[in-house]
Amino acid sequence: MNKSLKTFLKAAFPGQYELLRDGYIHRKRLQRKREEYEKCRLPERACHLHGLFIRHDGGVYPCCLIWNDPDMRIGHINDPDIYEKIAVFQEQCYCKNYKLRKTFPGEKASYELLNIEVSLACQGKCVMCCVGAPDWHGEYNYYDEVTRILERCKPERIVIQGGEVLIQKKTLEWLHKTRKRFSTEFSLVTNGNAGMEMIDVVEDLFDEVCVSIVGFEPETYRKTMGMEMSATIRFCEELAKRGKVRVYPKYLMTPTGIHESDLFLNWAISTGFKTVFLAEADIISYLNMETPDQFWQKIIDRTGQDVRAMLIKNRNKMMEKRVVIDCESAVTGLFGITDEFIAKNGLEGIVVRSERGMGIVKVTGLG
Repeated sequence: MNKSLKTFLKAAFPGQYELLRDGYIHRKRLQRKREEYEKCRLPERACHLHGLFIRHDGGVYPCCLIWNDPDMRIGHINDPDIYEKIAVFQEQCYCKNYKLRKTFPGEKASYELLNIEVSLACQGKCVMCCVGAPDWHGEYNYYDEVTRILERCKPERIVIQGGEVLIQKKTLEWLHKTRKRFSTEFSLVTNGNAGMEMIDVVEDLFDEVCVSIVGFEPETYRKTMGMEMSATIRFCEELAKRGKVRVYPKYLMTPTGIHESDLFLNWAISTGFKTVFLAEADIISYLNMETPDQFWQKIIDRTGQDVRAMLIKNRNKMMEKRVVIDCESAVTGLFGITDEFIAKNGLEGIVVRSERGMGIVKVTGLG
């Protein structure tokens, strides 16, 4: 919205400017979204017939990547016609892999994944929490509704996330009952900051665990996540040693922890995890990249150099153990992990790229 239009609207519609402005921005966003959708040449798929994301507030979405887009909300889990809404859902959306299309006549649903966000209750205090879990004081009461939708959809895999699931007594009680009713794989997204008494619980309830780690020095971790890093490291290493569940550590880079990426990578490779994720929390939006001394660019470049050296150094070990380092495309861009670098150093199949937020979804078969 240009300056002259702002001035006109404020003068012509006093008291209504904010409403008109928001409507204008929304229309422009939809127009840009339609234009990008039309240009997209990816394979088309009715994603809402293959996967669903159910938010903590009961909102139903075709994918966890668009949980904060109100236009992509199919309906509410309590809607009496929610399955009809899913069947006729028609919106414009695309990711790295697919272009969303409407359901074809007679097309049947076949769910590969249901991603369930339960209570946002969490012991962590992550400074960049996108769902506001540290300040959440609500209640979650959709266990029965989620059970019914699981019975109806019969997904191949179920992902459970919060908040922090491992501190939620009601969620764990529900999972103990639910796990017995479904012969499907259960995945957990967690901060892993749990006591050793939770190891048996995790092994009883889940087939795979994705552990988010933000910062890899104790003080960085404490300042960013509000917890002690040692508990998370013990938890991950014990699960890996016992080998009853698949464990996927995920390093989420922030400005205060980006320079510790190679420390995390060294630990993850040494510990023997089969799949390791490198992701970033929209770092550039936090940084001033235009300072005269190029401070942040130097930090990123030096860290990228160390990460690339770590990958080269451990190539044979990773190949022998069939380790995969899954990097978000933004991370490979920041660290100079180009196709040429991967090919030159024989890292094909070891270092792979994925879209933002795919994480556990990619592991569980939708990426």
